[in-house]
Amino acid sequence: MWQNPIDKYIADFYCGKLNLAIEIDGESHSTRPDKDRVRQQRLESFGIRFLSFNDFAVKKDMGNVFG
Repeated sequence: MWQNPIDKYIADFYCGKLNLAIEIDGESHSTRPDKDRVRQQRLESFGIRFLSFNDFAVKKDMGNVFG
C-alpha cells in the first residue's frame, strides 16, 4: 500500500503481510539524516523491516535497486 501511516510516520510503501516498509527518499532527506534514522529505528521497534532507496537510484538505476 502506498503512503501508509504507521505510528506518527508515513511509510512510502508498506506491506503488512511481509511487515516491510520501503522508503524512496528524495533530496530533502539529505539534510535530515538524524530524523530519518529515528524514523527507521521507531519502525523497526515494531518489528517492521525497513528498506530505503534514493529516488535518483529508483528513477535512473532500477537494476541496482532490484539487485
